[in-house]
Amino acid sequence: MTSETGSKPAESKPKETVRVSCQNCLRETNHDVLAEFANKNYLEEPDITFFNVYQVVRCRGCERVSFRYANWSDNEQDEYGDPVVLVDLYPYRLAGTKMMDGLRNLPDDVRRVY
Repeated sequence: MTSETGSKPAESKPKETVRVSCQNCLRETNHDVLAEFANKNYLEEPDITFFNVYQVVRCRGCERVSFRYANWSDNEQDEYGDPVVLVDLYPYRLAGTKMMDGLRNLPDDVRRVY
């Protein structure tokens, strides 16, 4: 397996935006990409390329900062021939789910569940 990495400094390119579910705004909103690191890995047999993109993003509405990880390979495509991109957001959220009021008042063991 061979690997290639690269980072794209945010100040040297126009601000990129991505649509991400915002935990504060309770909906999908535009987020600015503040920092990004991308890498590619090649498998010679059976000739597959894997892509990983790590981003620090900030909501344009409430300015909450999150971490976004996206990955895909040239082996998995949808019915239109586009790559199937898997996205993880941290902190984890469910779209449209409001954080519980009074969460900080719960014991640590119970708070971890939420």
